[in-house]
Amino acid sequence: MHSYRCYVLDGRNRVAAIKMIECASDVEARQRADALLVQMPTFHGVEVWDRRRRVHINPARGAAGRASLYKAQ
Repeated sequence: MHSYRCYVLDGRNRVAAIKMIECASDVEARQRADALLVQMPTFHGVEVWDRRRRVHINPARGAAGRASLYKAQ
């Protein structure tokens, strides 16, 4: 397992919360971050980082956008 940082973004794309997740791969980290965003409807996006490497960014706007992005994966 590998540690990833999820930066949850507010409406101004500023970091509002940081969540650490343990995942076996980048793909799993992206999926879990998008699921986390769906569970936190007050936030507007999420970035996933592996140390200094950005793995994923989901700048979703609104709950409908987040839900459709999550279902697509």
